Amino acid sequence: MTYLNLFLISLLLVFIIDISGVMDTIKRMVWRWVFKDRPDKTYQDFSFKPFECSLCMTWWCGLIYLCFAGLSWVNVAYVAFLAFFTPIWKSLLYLVKDFVIKLIDALYTFYDL
Repeated sequence: MTYLNLFLISLLLVFIIDISGVMDTIKRMVWRWVFKDRPDKTYQDFSFKPFECSLCMTWWCGLIYLCFAGLSWVNVAYVAFLAFFTPIWKSLLYLVKDFVIKLIDALYTFYDL
């Protein structure tokens, strides 16, 4: 069950960080909070690592999870594998989405709706 939970954590982090675009909103909120007294300061993109990096967040969240679920070399290696493959998870999520869209289009064509 630990491996499944770690995999799902990885997928959720990839969705939240890489796909949803929430990090852009959070960075703009941080910018406004930091420069609230300087309205002349226009927004400039900045690095907000590790929070905007799905690889980093998968690694650290996975290690935190393992501290409670059971830390072993095999589990740490699995977390490293999941973190390394976060760009692949992103591509797979888009692939599944595109496949479902094509399937729905085929059903519309087949049933002539």
